[in-house]
Amino acid sequence: AATLAVVGVFLAGYAVANRGGSGPTPVLSQALKGTALAPQAQGTLEVWDLRDGNWPMTLSVVGLKQLAPHRYYEVYLLRHGKPWGSCGTFRVEGPSTGVVTVTLTAPYTLKKGDSWVVTEPGAGGTEPGKTVLRPAPVTA
Repeated sequence: AATLAVVGVFLAGYAVANRGGSGPTPVLSQALKGTALAPQAQGTLEVWDLRDGNWPMTLSVVGLKQLAPHRYYEVYLLRHGKPWGSCGTFRVEGPSTGVVTVTLTAPYTLKKGDSWVVTEPGAGGTEPGKTVLRPAPVTA
């Protein structure tokens, strides 16, 4: 638990430091937590202002394992509790303790209640695959 807290603080600090303090703020920020497939994983997905019909996004994750060659993590827009559309793929290289930050895009009209999950390929490479990161519960 202490390790997760330290990593969470690190991710928050990393995101703030890389914004330069006075830069734009995301229109939406979603914390992600690992599932049973990746219990130590966590991350943050930030959605930025709409540009040319696309929602730029920044995903920072830590604790995901390196997948076999030609296998990729995929970020899905979740609508009504189900994967609705892909927002891109990424890889993790090296140790799972390093922070991976990628830029993605949601070309969809976003709706209230939308969220995101990160998946790894299912058996035989099927998609949407198995969820490894899901929205973290909001605590008051």
